[in-house]
Amino acid sequence: MTIRPYNEKDKENVRYICLNSDGPCDADENGQHFLLTTYCDYYIEKEPHNCFVLADDSDRAVGYILCARDFTPFWNTFLQEYMPRLAYNPAACRDAENSTVLHRQFKDEYPAHLHIDLLPEAQGHGYGPQLMETLFSHLRKQNCRGIMWCVWEQNERAQRFYERQGFTCIGKDGTNIAYGTREI
Repeated sequence: MTIRPYNEKDKENVRYICLNSDGPCDADENGQHFLLTTYCDYYIEKEPHNCFVLADDSDRAVGYILCARDFTPFWNTFLQEYMPRLAYNPAACRDAENSTVLHRQFKDEYPAHLHIDLLPEAQGHGYGPQLMETLFSHLRKQNCRGIMWCVWEQNERAQRFYERQGFTCIGKDGTNIAYGTREI
């Protein structure tokens, strides 16, 4: 397995990973559309230079780390270009907006944010920390002053992963827990 910058040829595999990192996706078409719009598409479409993939021996992406370098421009673009994609479903719009409550709260201290996912066959082999270090090294070169990420409060496995990496909770909103660091 190798970690390399995201490439346009990875788009469908990255979208597949977004939907299937917890096992086969059981969301209906609307649910899949929500997940991809909220947690994937902006990053690979607008900031592909801040995204990295874990590729298997056939160069197929089996994991990724996606990043928005600065929350404010991300949020402005998300509201203008991505939120309308969810307009068919007011609940999806509300959920997408709610998924950023902690990001908006901590954006000044932790302007960058990330999403990391690996397919089940790539999990548990140390690739998650390697993906994070790859991204952090990239952000250090850009003088990024802080990064955060959120995890669903019921996802205890992800919480343990972040805590094992030495990150601590910076906030909670009832459904999500935010982790962050300024030591990039």
